Amino acid sequence: MFKNKTILLTIKPCNSLPSQGPESSVRLSDVSRSVDSENSRYNADLYNDTIVLPSKDVISRMSHEDLGSLYHRFVQYVTSLQVLCRRVTRVGQLDDGGWEICDDHHYKPSFNCLVYSFGIKDDFSFDDEMGKQYGCEVHSFDPSNGLKDHKRSEKVTFHSYGISNDNKDFVSGKGTRWKMKNLKSFKEFLGHSSKQLDVLKMDVETWEWRILPEMISTGSLQNVRQFLAEFHIAISPKEPSKEKYKMALYIFKDLYDLGFRIFWTHRNLWCKFTSHDGIKRSGCHEISFLKV
Repeated sequence: MFKNKTILLTIKPCNSLPSQGPESSVRLSDVSRSVDSENSRYNADLYNDTIVLPSKDVISRMSHEDLGSLYHRFVQYVTSLQVLCRRVTRVGQLDDGGWEICDDHHYKPSFNCLVYSFGIKDDFSFDDEMGKQYGCEVHSFDPSNGLKDHKRSEKVTFHSYGISNDNKDFVSGKGTRWKMKNLKSFKEFLGHSSKQLDVLKMDVETWEWRILPEMISTGSLQNVRQFLAEFHIAISPKEPSKEKYKMALYIFKDLYDLGFRIFWTHRNLWCKFTSHDGIKRSGCHEISFLKV
């Protein structure tokens, strides 16, 4: 099913586009799929059909409708598979709370593996199973569930902290204060600065959009092997704005360029909205990436 090639979403040559200058809009009909002639530039993976987003310049000039189609429909970027994992394993509950990891020999968590899990609420099933099944050192983080820092088991430690793009406490409108750190600071705090993160899991209810740009720009994802996250493009019945679509696609483009490839994706049907053209869509996707 997977072929040894990379598929690019690319723009037609400039002489085939309107010549209104750099601010002219780009329509989705101008974006075509072609075989990448520069596979080495993207460190293309064996046995996959990889979808590569167009450049940020092209994305920035697309219409609201076309951005939504690129995110959801045209190639269904958030539901595309970019690398083959032959042994996808569910860890934790089968319903909400569990996550898919890649258990292939080259990627499976090894002895003395390290896992950071952000966003627990009251479900530790993923964290507990990563400790029991793989013997990983697991650090679980959530400032919102009212629990205090504690050692949950020999392998799992809970921290009443949340992940952010800085190290400033977050104060809610009701005056609740959450202790926050960025990923780099957590690794320094826990003595893991030079260690590889076998699995980084993040379900932080829209905070991913502010956290990921900081992680990307500071190189905090460099030593992450598997990255699991829920992306919340919409958690209300209202369609995302044009700017939110652009921001999200920029982040997916950056993750791809850092070597992260989607091996599993799942729609969370709790998040639903209807687009302006009447199409029903899911606004939340749980996506699992491998670093290749």
